[in-house]
Amino acid sequence: MVAITTHGDDEFDPAVAGVGLVGKLGVFVAVTAIAMTATDPVLLAGVLVVSLVFMMATGLKAKALLAAIKPLAPVVILLFVFSGLFFDPRGATLPVARQVLVQLIDTEYFSLSISIGGILFGLGFVAKLLAMMAASIYLIGTTPMEQLLAALQKLRVPNAIGLMMSTAIRFIPTMTSEVATIKDAQRARGAGSKSQKKGRGQAVQGTLPLFVPMIVSSMRRADTMAMSMVSRGYGFTKNRTLLTRLRVNGWDWALIVACAVIVTAFFLLRASRGLGIL
Repeated sequence: MVAITTHGDDEFDPAVAGVGLVGKLGVFVAVTAIAMTATDPVLLAGVLVVSLVFMMATGLKAKALLAAIKPLAPVVILLFVFSGLFFDPRGATLPVARQVLVQLIDTEYFSLSISIGGILFGLGFVAKLLAMMAASIYLIGTTPMEQLLAALQKLRVPNAIGLMMSTAIRFIPTMTSEVATIKDAQRARGAGSKSQKKGRGQAVQGTLPLFVPMIVSSMRRADTMAMSMVSRGYGFTKNRTLLTRLRVNGWDWALIVACAVIVTAFFLLRASRGLGIL
């Protein structure tokens, strides 16, 4: 695939693999629209595969998605369990989804059971979450911040909101590194040592003092950034200038048209034949 111009006339971003921000936004919106409205785990698994293909085609690895899921693994498991337990098989469209394995509670107003439909619904919920996370990584991980700001400006989003979003995204690696530094300093002072008595309890207690230096450091960084922005004249004019401009090429138009056709066909088939409904 041919790389395209992303920052200037002579600069190229080979990681984007021929797709600009407009095309990636089309893929992200299409994946999110289908994933949010579908409940069939087979269809959602297909959406997940498509998201992973787009993500990995730009040079990103699957471990990026795994790294994002790892901290959320307990939450994902709980969501799978609760979404499966509270699924009402009586309202399922597919006959196999109505099969109840164990009936726990069955009243006129409330039903709690372990059913095949509940298991499928839970699997679909996890696939839905993973698909949207992969699409988000595909969009954010391959798009320079200047292009995102240019897109927000085109959409008439206030500059303050764009600044907050860009600052939050840019400082995530910095905050992660600072948390690791503070933890190392705590370990150097004996906090959380498993070789000592009650070491695990100390490790739990060590998480509370972690917030104090983080808050102090964040406030200092915010003050420094505010002074730097004021000294550079930020906010002096309402019309902000950007270093990059959005460009739409053939790949972008092809993806936009393809995504529009796929999403339209999905909703038409969903309304007429129940596509994607468990």
